[in-house]
Amino acid sequence: MRFSRMKMTAAALLSAILCACSTTGADPQHYELTTADKGRTLHLKSGDIVTVQLASNPTTGFQWEFGTPALDRKVVSLREDRFIAPKGDLCGAPGKRSLSFQAEGPGRTDIRLIYVRPWEKNRPPAEEFSLTFEVESGSGPDGSVGK
Repeated sequence: MRFSRMKMTAAALLSAILCACSTTGADPQHYELTTADKGRTLHLKSGDIVTVQLASNPTTGFQWEFGTPALDRKVVSLREDRFIAPKGDLCGAPGKRSLSFQAEGPGRTDIRLIYVRPWEKNRPPAEEFSLTFEVESGSGPDGSVGK
């Protein structure tokens, strides 16, 4: 009988601990996008992460830069910007530019990325990529990526 009470007490204690540790809200979502998602509008909640990977080959002199309009950092902030080198030892092979954004607060903002050679001032970009972020406050839409 005593062993049974200990088991019940341990089970109740474990249950209370697990309930106390659980979160009431949904965990932030993480979306991974590519050039195929160009022009999309993303409906996000605060805390959601969006990572964009774009083909990039810095050995050609081209690089991805932010175009205008500027990103509204109260709505979405840039969390990481890195180059992912190609696999293998082939010199001059293209890699990927990876940019991660985090939804911060309610609002709407656009990003426009342009693939340019910085010294060629009067030439149009070789490529462009744009997204619109719509961040809802509190319990907004389900975070789905829409067009």
